[in-house]
Amino acid sequence: MGAGGGVEPRVSYALGIVVAVAMEAAEDVAALRGLLAHYRGHHVAGGAGAADYLGPVELYLGIAARHLGLLDDAVADLDYARQACVANGAAGYHVEALFELAVALARRAGHGDVARARSLAADCAGRARTLGMPPFAARAHELADRLGQAPAEPLTPRERQVAELVAQGRTNREIAARLYLSERTAQNHVQHILTKLDLPNRSQIAVWITTRS
Repeated sequence: MGAGGGVEPRVSYALGIVVAVAMEAAEDVAALRGLLAHYRGHHVAGGAGAADYLGPVELYLGIAARHLGLLDDAVADLDYARQACVANGAAGYHVEALFELAVALARRAGHGDVARARSLAADCAGRARTLGMPPFAARAHELADRLGQAPAEPLTPRERQVAELVAQGRTNREIAARLYLSERTAQNHVQHILTKLDLPNRSQIAVWITTRS
């Protein structure tokens, strides 16, 4: 996959990531992330005459990593993007980096992650309102509110049992046999867990369980 029509490669790769994430095209996200990674430490900009600035490369790498479930990489890249935006005064992209970082932290949900995500989301909401960015303000406020209300243990006892078995690498059929459930019920429990924890796949359930062991 390459840049087309003379467009600066970083622009093509970054915008391609945004489109691929929206389309849930994981293979394209991974491919574009690999291409854009060669430009770490740089910024996405293009245009003839007046330049269009689209933020630091790490903002898009972080978005891609989060979509792929690479949450440690996502947090590292988005934190770098946040700091880069502070350094160069890119207030709008600072708001976006804050929001994306808060989402990645909330998803990773390691020690201290949820509290930090809530703080970043609240900061993002305030900055977005000041800058006249209502969509980000609304999304960040909703995230901060949701994280503030999240119970210490978001799963029911049965869901916790299922999550622990998923973390052991058990299939839905094996989980059903172990807990005396139908396979469909086991599958429904797994889907409810993914939805509750805002996780993209079963492997991230294992990560979530590990952080709480």
